Amino acid sequence: MDADPKPKQPPEPRPIGLGKGLVEIPDSFFEPRTEDLLRLFEGREPDDDFPTIPERG
Repeated sequence: MDADPKPKQPPEPRPIGLGKGLVEIPDSFFEPRTEDLLRLFEGREPDDDFPTIPERG
């Protein structure tokens, strides 16, 4: 098996903006996240009053 050490370049650059208008991001996406949600994303323990997902077992 021969390995080609040089990656092949596309014949021409891809145009910018091919997906424009295909996805709409709501304004709520840019609103600040709640502390509880940030804790979950960061792997920290949620507050005691925050509902937790039961472990599978």
